[in-house]
Amino acid sequence: MLRVKRTIVRALIIVLLVTCIGYSIQLLDFSPVSIYWMPPQPPNLDSGYTIRSSATSFTVNSTDPWDVVISGSGWTRDGASSDKPVSDFEWKSYCTTQGTMTTVTTYHDTWQPLSTQTQSVALGSVGENAQFLMDYKINLDWHDQPGTYAITLTYDGTGGTPDTETQDITLIVPATQRLDMTGSFTWVQPTAADLGRAYLVKSAATSLVVSSNEDWETTVSAPSGWDSAPPGATITAGDFKWKSHCVTSGTMASTVTTPDTYTSLTTGPVAVASGLPGNLASLVKVVGFASTPTESAQISDCVSGRSEST
Repeated sequence: MLRVKRTIVRALIIVLLVTCIGYSIQLLDFSPVSIYWMPPQPPNLDSGYTIRSSATSFTVNSTDPWDVVISGSGWTRDGASSDKPVSDFEWKSYCTTQGTMTTVTTYHDTWQPLSTQTQSVALGSVGENAQFLMDYKINLDWHDQPGTYAITLTYDGTGGTPDTETQDITLIVPATQRLDMTGSFTWVQPTAADLGRAYLVKSAATSLVVSSNEDWETTVSAPSGWDSAPPGATITAGDFKWKSHCVTSGTMASTVTTPDTYTSLTTGPVAVASGLPGNLASLVKVVGFASTPTESAQISDCVSGRSEST
């Protein structure tokens, strides 16, 4: 009878030892498994990045000295492979509590570019309930064309028996354009020379700065024609003429195309300039008023607009 009891006790001890040693390292409470990033706005494209603080949390228990490493898949765009670098995704790690561990190391001083190769996120000694937070950053600018970008992160807990978690990141980049226009002005009183040649010219009358993350075209029109004119005046929208020059292409990959001759203003849109994706293309519009200067008139709804081209 005593021999039977002794055998049962030994069996229980063996089971308990196997249970304790078996887990080695555990990544617990890993959250979330998917992240849908807020669509970037023009200020994000200007600054070159968008940040998500405290994006991920997890807890580590380990019966061995341990290391949690991270790696990333390549980016996709609209389901197809993308040439966006994996390193455009960056991370920082923080330990919010060490639990029962005597030492824990994290990487929170500088942003760490993601790689397809494993990188250490945190490491520490034997113990339980060490808790961590991750900050994420995505680098992007006006050259990142519209679409749904996705990348998968893999977290591996190493040291003894490993534990693995994956996380899907989705970023929707909308079609984004920005047109900054300056140069509201009032024509000066025409001189005798102006009356003799029957037109006025104002150089550098308007400046335009274009930013776009897709092929673009900016147009000009006067949808309602002239707002006011003296009784009996025969002035038309076409009596107002313009031409544009590109001062700088900014970060755009090719020279911006602009008309180099005077073009009559119309009630419908006419292309002022076009170009490829990029930031801060600067244009100057020269305005000529080709009409009988003695006919005073006013136009205020001359609109510089955008239209997408693919």
